[in-house]
Amino acid sequence: MVPSPHIKPSPNRGGPERPFAFLVSTTGCAKGIKNSLGSAAYSYFFVLEALAPVLEKLGTWRLIDHPESSLPFAAERAEADGYRPVHLSLHPPQDVYLTPALPNIIFPFWEFPDIPDRDFEYDTRQNWARVCKRADMILTACNFTRDALRKGGVDCPIGVVPVPLKPEHFQIPAWDPEHSWTLTCRHVSWGGPDADAGGSEQAEKSGPGEVASPKAVAPAARPGAKRRAYLAARGVFRTVYPWLGTKTLDRIAMTRHYLLVSAGLHHVTMKPLPGQKPGLGRLGYAMARDAYRFYAKPWLSLDALDKITKLKVRALRMLGREPVLAPDPLLPSTPLTLGGLVYSSIFNLGDRRKNHHDLLSAYLLAFRDREDVTLVIKLATNPVREHHEICLFRKMYEDMGIEHRCRLVVITDFLTDAQMADLMRVTTFYVNTSRAEGACLPLQQSLAAGRPSIAPDHSARADCRDEQVGFVPRTHPEPTYWPHDPEKKTETYWNRMVWSDLRDDLIESAALIEDDPDRYREMAETARVRMAEYASREVVEEALREALSHLPRVETGRFAWAS
Repeated sequence: MVPSPHIKPSPNRGGPERPFAFLVSTTGCAKGIKNSLGSAAYSYFFVLEALAPVLEKLGTWRLIDHPESSLPFAAERAEADGYRPVHLSLHPPQDVYLTPALPNIIFPFWEFPDIPDRDFEYDTRQNWARVCKRADMILTACNFTRDALRKGGVDCPIGVVPVPLKPEHFQIPAWDPEHSWTLTCRHVSWGGPDADAGGSEQAEKSGPGEVASPKAVAPAARPGAKRRAYLAARGVFRTVYPWLGTKTLDRIAMTRHYLLVSAGLHHVTMKPLPGQKPGLGRLGYAMARDAYRFYAKPWLSLDALDKITKLKVRALRMLGREPVLAPDPLLPSTPLTLGGLVYSSIFNLGDRRKNHHDLLSAYLLAFRDREDVTLVIKLATNPVREHHEICLFRKMYEDMGIEHRCRLVVITDFLTDAQMADLMRVTTFYVNTSRAEGACLPLQQSLAAGRPSIAPDHSARADCRDEQVGFVPRTHPEPTYWPHDPEKKTETYWNRMVWSDLRDDLIESAALIEDDPDRYREMAETARVRMAEYASREVVEEALREALSHLPRVETGRFAWAS
């Protein structure tokens, strides 16, 4: 058996019974996450990566790309090699393929108290109650999901198997107020010690709307009168721009951008752009394009974007022009230094459950006068989505209109496991404000690292969260719809956070560091012990072994493909 290329198996360990061969089907993200982070079901990559060492303890595993056609042959090979093959599907139930060739185990993640028990219009696979009843076994990462499935009438064996945590998470050193970390990455930031000098975001802007170009191209000869006037005006502007508001700067940058576009000039060199004639037609096209990119494109699905791109290519070729598809600009990579009192949070901006509005407003108002406090938001995004998501985040931040001296940092770059460990080491508290969670692996990793958290204790977090390992804002049920329901019928609920509790807990957590560091260290140690007892690899291995003991037996040769 050959597992996924990014993980190598350990030697097989089998007792009197045959070891398992887990034939794993999951999303396309399983082969790589760097360019798919933040896309649909991307978190299953991390689930498979975490589960792989545990699967290897019980036998071996292999990633199956096309289960509809590949599972019978893979199962026959596994049995011939002395294994007991099973199909493990890391998918939401509507995307599961249930094969008649061998036992099917579904491992879904679900964060609502009810499961879909009806067809979504003409899509019969969206009826989870019907799909799950056909499985031989279901694994869930928490008791909450198990209870939701039981409530929905699913009567097959269900085992609770938390997502295992790597030993490296437990080995991250305790938080040290003197420790700092510097990383060069794509990010934006607001506030902090440099807030009086105009903030740090202006120095990081790039692209067509840039208002503070790092350097001008030195002319070879004495500049003319127009050039000298431009340089003088630019010098005056750079002198006064630290006192201008962000919206004013954006308006000035946009006006400058459109003036240069209408003149057919490059935004830095001021030289004519090849193949681009000046005129109102070019200006109108640029304005329409920018309006589409900002107001429409971020809300379109990947399928819709693909169709629009194909229509654009076809139209240009009908006009005799070969299309030039330029990617959206990425943020520049600049040095970022973190230290002191740091709050961290990781989420996908497109996930409406994550409740980032409450997180942002509560933090800015709790620490608006403290420049020594930092909130680091690591966005789960990728180069295709980054430009649009950072525009959405900037718009949300500016619309709040909160003046503050505390520092806000948003990292969009992909961070390696070692860099994520460094980020966790510099973190004081992990913050999660979501309305519903099916696992919340980053929160569990932070607790394993000895970082107390500020997070509610509903849905999946109820298994490992209480006031001994952090601060717990109150929540109340709020009616909502299932995220993938096209009709958006109000048939379930999630949990609405008490905003004032979140703000007060942020303030109290900072006071805890200053007034009672022993209590903080006690919370940190309790968190490590709690997660070791709940989701260490050894504990999860025993939970999975126990769950598999209830899997229905399949006699040799009973496979549908057997002769």
